[in-house]
Amino acid sequence: MRRILLALLLLSLSGIVLAQAVDGRLNRRQRQHLDLFAKTQYAIREGKTPSDKIFKAFYTFVAASNKEAIAVNRDRAQKLIDRANRALAAGKNDQASRLEEGAKLYANMVKLNEAIVEAFEKNNSVHLSRLMSQYLTLEADMTKIGLELPPRDWFTPQEAEKWMVAMAQARKK
Repeated sequence: MRRILLALLLLSLSGIVLAQAVDGRLNRRQRQHLDLFAKTQYAIREGKTPSDKIFKAFYTFVAASNKEAIAVNRDRAQKLIDRANRALAAGKNDQASRLEEGAKLYANMVKLNEAIVEAFEKNNSVHLSRLMSQYLTLEADMTKIGLELPPRDWFTPQEAEKWMVAMAQARKK
């Protein structure tokens, strides 16, 4: 009975809310960023909004999120270094080297966070795009060695497009 009521409720909601319910993996800030992406895409198609305003609209969110992540990632890197030192003191050299590798990846993430913020402040969209690609590569490297990925509330334009397509397909069902 509860499932039927839930299904009726979901059907009565707007398309975007339905798509969000279909994929509960998105947090509130990610949904906000996707909504912002949709609005910037509309502005681009209309051609009435200057490109610098579109840049600011889409990437302000990315820069703000990266600015917040700097301290978190720096803290994670330091905690891994501390754990590596304790493992080394306990004679666990293999574990210490893995922890040290993780700390280096988090330190690299901090550098990328800082570079993304700087590229945004300089309005350098080409460099920002490259940095976002490097960010994805670094996330893949972190996944390979089993590190927990830092939470990310933003999407690259390519990721946002994929999510928008998936959400549109969910609305059709």
